[in-house]
Amino acid sequence: MSGRSILAGAAALMMATPALAQPLPVSDSGDTAWVLTASALVLLMTIPGLALFYGGLVRARNVLSVIMHCFVMTATISLLWAVIGYSLVFSPGSGWLGGTANVMLSGLADLRADTTLPESAYALFQMTFAIITPALVIGAFTAASVVALRSARHRCVCRARPLWLGGRVQRDLDAACLHPCRALDVGRRLACRAWRA
Repeated sequence: MSGRSILAGAAALMMATPALAQPLPVSDSGDTAWVLTASALVLLMTIPGLALFYGGLVRARNVLSVIMHCFVMTATISLLWAVIGYSLVFSPGSGWLGGTANVMLSGLADLRADTTLPESAYALFQMTFAIITPALVIGAFTAASVVALRSARHRCVCRARPLWLGGRVQRDLDAACLHPCRALDVGRRLACRAWRA
């Protein structure tokens, strides 16, 4: 080999830059830990918090009934959310109702879009608020949990979709907002307007 070819080969190696792979997005352990902690706290607000609070407001013979209403509400809404609720709220679809891409929580992404959270943790966080929202109705109607279960369908699916994913209210909200209390606030305002009418 001549000295020129070695020199040309060395110059070519120096000029070539290696193609670096883009880092894969990974979940932030701090964000995930906080969301899971917040989910546990909200679940504790329902059972035993809300159950015992409302149990203390009724007669002694109705305490067990109120506590069981909260337990049944938690179990029912958890199943409803896992089977179809999350998909109808957060899957791609129309402005009012999502699709069925995540039925039974299948096809969840490793990371929720535009966040550093695993989508499963995000689904759990939103589920806890889907649980406590209709469970709050039990305090007003301790013997009417059927009404609360029926209203869960409306509150958690029909109202949450427009609030978070591009419905008509989305333009007023922050795109990265994860705060589910906005659905509670909108529900409270609508209930007050209906009561006055």
